[in-house]
Amino acid sequence: KYIMEQKMLWPEHKCQMLSYKYGKAPTLVQRESNVIPCFGNTKLISFADQYAKIENFCISDNKFMVEGYTKIFGVDEDEPIDVYIKVNDEFVQCQIIERSDINEYRLGELIYRGIQFYCTFDLLENSQNANVSYNISFAVKFKNCYVVKRDIRFGKFCPIGKEFKNSYYFSNGWLAVIKNNSIFVKRCGKKGHIKCELKLLKELWKKNEPSTRKAVFARIAYYIFKVFNKQKIWLISDRAYRAGDNGEALFQYTKTIKENNRRILFVLEKDSKDFKRISKIGETVDYLSWAHKFLYLVSNTVISSQGDELTFNPLGAYVTPYRDFRHEIKNVFLQHGITQNDVSRWYNYYKTNISGFVVSAMPEYKSIVENYYYTRNCIWLTGMPRLDLLHSDDSKIITIMPTWRAYLVENNPIDGRRTLCSKFEESNFFKSYCQLLSNSKLYKLAKTFGYSIQFVCHPNMNGVSDKFKSYVNCADIDFIENVPSYADLFAETSLLITDYSSVAFDFAYLKKPILYYQPDYHEFFSGKHTLVKGYFDYESEGFGEVVFSEAELISLLNNYLENECKMKETYINRVENFFAYNDNSNSKRVYEKIVEH
Repeated sequence: KYIMEQKMLWPEHKCQMLSYKYGKAPTLVQRESNVIPCFGNTKLISFADQYAKIENFCISDNKFMVEGYTKIFGVDEDEPIDVYIKVNDEFVQCQIIERSDINEYRLGELIYRGIQFYCTFDLLENSQNANVSYNISFAVKFKNCYVVKRDIRFGKFCPIGKEFKNSYYFSNGWLAVIKNNSIFVKRCGKKGHIKCELKLLKELWKKNEPSTRKAVFARIAYYIFKVFNKQKIWLISDRAYRAGDNGEALFQYTKTIKENNRRILFVLEKDSKDFKRISKIGETVDYLSWAHKFLYLVSNTVISSQGDELTFNPLGAYVTPYRDFRHEIKNVFLQHGITQNDVSRWYNYYKTNISGFVVSAMPEYKSIVENYYYTRNCIWLTGMPRLDLLHSDDSKIITIMPTWRAYLVENNPIDGRRTLCSKFEESNFFKSYCQLLSNSKLYKLAKTFGYSIQFVCHPNMNGVSDKFKSYVNCADIDFIENVPSYADLFAETSLLITDYSSVAFDFAYLKKPILYYQPDYHEFFSGKHTLVKGYFDYESEGFGEVVFSEAELISLLNNYLENECKMKETYINRVENFFAYNDNSNSKRVYEKIVEH
């Protein structure tokens, strides 16, 4: 009684507590077209009321495609449960997709089982039949009982949602709306489309909120723009406040292509040091300006080296009145480095809705296909555009370039900028690099062989150079916070000292020596950072020696300097076997893939 009366407990938590009390799982009682988990006379929420979430659906080529998941508790993980969509009076079985991240665990036990599903079925092709319609609901089959779900929710990538009762999706002569606990699809012409749009505009206006009234004008402007605009619009970007990555490299390439049917713009903060330079390459729009937001709505493709939420949705939480517009936009992820570790938690298909994911090597390709829930045609083995810009102009420089640590920064969700946390100076990262940068043997070696030393700070750890300067005598080292050109940086560098950073792949592409300095290996891969250990093994597959102590690092550095910083044959072979291409045509392949897309 007391457990069931608790208003702050979710049903699945009540189920778990009752399981502990009675020492067994609930009894599953079938009643008519439903299944109810029970402990004696105590009834929990039924299968019909345990929600299903529609993550996306679309109508194309007279086919209806839907994907999502449903949640079930009170059932063992091994108990077979099938998912169906009910189309009018017919049940159509869905394909079950293996997906573990939607399961919920408490105290090491499964309390809510997630079942991912995918389904597609043909719509009648007779476009003249105005009475063709489909009522689509969602169900699970437990043993011989079909249970139709009464709680249907819509994910952020769906073209319709429950925020507005007149929300609709119009595609290829078909109209989809939410009707009770189902999706209702019917044939619809232009007049029907206009009628639906007017209903939605009226509802938005009556809401009498600044965002919804702006949406009325934005939607009207959208349709006017679409009537007169004959060009496809691509929006390309790197970081909100900085260019110089794969986005800029691709943008430069697009300006060598003479085509009139595409308007290609670069998105960057107007206050950025790179804005003037990028504007000379081509049309540039101020990040998060009204122009950027409107161009986003009317764009065909958004292309970026960054995968954060605002990159692919600059409207943020205010995107709901434009669900149908957003649904038509393709998202292409150029990456900001080769994926060597497992970042599927952040960049999986269900988190980002990316439809084109650029990779540069077959091991990387396999890792994304196997662990990130993308179909193979979404993963593009083309090579990163910025690799085309790499060149060598050795200037006898040793570059120290570690990656960032998520557990040592605080995040600004608006522009993606991060600041160092208050305990940064107490971290193992800071202490180990302070010690290295204070080592007189490092500078003595550099001076003996005629090399200079520079420390490049990661963009996600702005301000780190000031921290080091307050502890280290910096007379013999240059700290670089903002890199104008990574291609030039790598060109001038003779030897790179890094840790886990993907910049090692760019540098290895030039077949120059690398040392992986990893004094905090176990902490970095403990789960505190944004990734976990992936397919790439630094010691057996890396492009240089892996060292964990300062003494080892200095000793190996001495060996490389004595041999004029030449990459060893072992590592040259690894480089040649790793990359899919080494022909300076990566941008061309990416461009062609987007055009096909």
